[in-house]
Amino acid sequence: MPPLGALLDDQQVADVVNYIRTAFGNAFADPAATPEMVSAAR
Repeated sequence: MPPLGALLDDQQVADVVNYIRTAFGNAFADPAATPEMVSAAR
């Protein structure tokens, strides 16, 4: 996957992470990713 850091803001990255965590039959129970979590991880 190409780097998307400069193209997506923290909210957009959190949205993508949350989608992947809950789609495709996944049942992720932990709290949803937040823009603050993304900012800390960057």
